[in-house]
Amino acid sequence: MQGSTLEARVTFAVERLLSDSAEVRHAVVRDMARAWPDAPALALVLALTDAAARIESVFRQVQNGEIGAQLGYRHAALVACDVLVLQCNGPGTVLAKDLLVHWHAHDDFFLR
Repeated sequence: MQGSTLEARVTFAVERLLSDSAEVRHAVVRDMARAWPDAPALALVLALTDAAARIESVFRQVQNGEIGAQLGYRHAALVACDVLVLQCNGPGTVLAKDLLVHWHAHDDFFLR
């Protein structure tokens, strides 16, 4: 994975996870999947986990810092579970756009 792409995804996640808006924080995974539909889905997990770790180490004292870190880790875990479900249904790399299809068909948590 190209470093600049990972950094862009991490920055995207950090900005949204630190938002004052609960809606923006909740929508981070959906927005990432839409922004990078051809990315391996686990690349989103990596970016969310990295973002949460950065928030935890740097922004913990900032308003929404602890919330953002916890939500980042939670979202990363939930996306990883969705990836595992999709991998059990067929071979190949699960892409972000596959998550969007899965969520539309089976679980709209990230689409709300």
